Amino acid sequence: MTPSTIYRFLPVTDIVDEWVHNLLKYSRLLHGRHPDNREVLGEVGQYLSLDKFPDIEFDAFELDHYLKLDSSNGVRIISFAPVVQELEDFIDMNPTVFLYFHQMLNQAVRPKNAELRKIESCHDLLAAINTILRSPPIWKDGLGIMVAGLPLYATLTNFCDTPAGFNTFVHPEVNAKFHNILLEWQALLESSESITVLSSEKGGWLSPEALKAIVEYTGGDPEHDKFEDFYPCDTNDPHYGFKSYDDFFARDLLPDRRAVEGPDAPEIINAACTSIIHSLYPNLRKTDSFWMKGTPYSLRHLLGNHTLTTSFIGGTLLQGMLTSLDFHRWCSPVNGVVKGTSLIPGTYFAARLDKIEDCPTLPQVSQNVEIIYEDPIVRSQDFSTAIAARALIFIEAEDPVGLICFVAVGMADVSTCRLTVKEGQSVKKGDPLGSFHYGGSTHCLIFSPHLKVDLCTDSQTGKPLKQKEKDSPGSKVYVGRRLLVVEEIQPCDGIMHL
Repeated sequence: MTPSTIYRFLPVTDIVDEWVHNLLKYSRLLHGRHPDNREVLGEVGQYLSLDKFPDIEFDAFELDHYLKLDSSNGVRIISFAPVVQELEDFIDMNPTVFLYFHQMLNQAVRPKNAELRKIESCHDLLAAINTILRSPPIWKDGLGIMVAGLPLYATLTNFCDTPAGFNTFVHPEVNAKFHNILLEWQALLESSESITVLSSEKGGWLSPEALKAIVEYTGGDPEHDKFEDFYPCDTNDPHYGFKSYDDFFARDLLPDRRAVEGPDAPEIINAACTSIIHSLYPNLRKTDSFWMKGTPYSLRHLLGNHTLTTSFIGGTLLQGMLTSLDFHRWCSPVNGVVKGTSLIPGTYFAARLDKIEDCPTLPQVSQNVEIIYEDPIVRSQDFSTAIAARALIFIEAEDPVGLICFVAVGMADVSTCRLTVKEGQSVKKGDPLGSFHYGGSTHCLIFSPHLKVDLCTDSQTGKPLKQKEKDSPGSKVYVGRRLLVVEEIQPCDGIMHL
């Protein structure tokens, strides 16, 4: 298989630039502009013949996917969807936001290859977003899937890494406009119209290449295991029984593929999600400088000033990142009773502004894993716990664990968090808690200060699980597996005992 990067949402910048270059070819045409020089070619409702562009190479699959050509083989020029038009009007009418967007465009890093198309204006950017809203994500082999799988973030990522981009994406009214845009796209992804990409053909998520990659991310051997060995589906149906793209994205695992290790061992905390361990962070503070590298967690902001916030001051937090190909449901890591839940709205594309020289370049650790410095939102996933859209689930676990909080954080693209439990409900290890719906995501487990926990030994490899370090990624752990073990308990009298 083509080597894939599993420690980032997006691959090397050159591949992102090439993807944007290709997208602009279609988005400009669709909105009546020349693909290369952006010359206005017509008005909304008029048709453009592709014969006018003999020097531009078009892919037949992409033409149909992005432009939805009619029998005349012409491109009908479209207007912006109402939610995109609302954002354009807001940019034009608000001088501060107008300034931010134009500074963001000027501050973004230009492609190394000067021949590539790049986003040149607000109209260019909004036309690209408007084009993405018309179609569900497609599969691309190799590193391309990391771009095609998160098309909105891929379009915006170079702007996330700018000071003006930060100001833009944390602006409450801009964020509200993006929220409306994402709701529009979510409606498409949840509709039956989106099953066009659930096929075995080119660009389909059920193509042999796509299914092998999903099996690999699920922990299987792509040369011997099959998709249906892990996920309930109907292989006799052309769409495997899935009703929409979102139905496929939030698919369940077969029960034996998310079986719990140590279901009756209360001192073991199991993995609530399939994820890559980012950090195990002790001595949490109620309020901290979460925007500064090295002091990433601020309980008050992370938990939205919840009444149970003080229960975790001085405690420990574990964070893990999910990729777009992972299992996106959450399962209870403990046996206990749900003490409360909360949904907190937040930002979607804001990233911490680290200096590029402080971003680690990670080595290639195997022939199937290529790693480079992290993209903006992955680099900022600890920062995102304080500002991104998220869900909280508080569980009173059996002794010795006590009160914990599971935090699901949606990052980039739709990133919806949906709860399936309520206060007072009893849960067992492995019981469903909720799910992410299309987008990037990360999650946290938070423990009270009386508990000292440490990472377990991986039951499959026999090696200790590890968190991310400066020159190496953290371990990947699968839902239901052993994750943490209670090492010490600090009673109220201050005496430590095992």
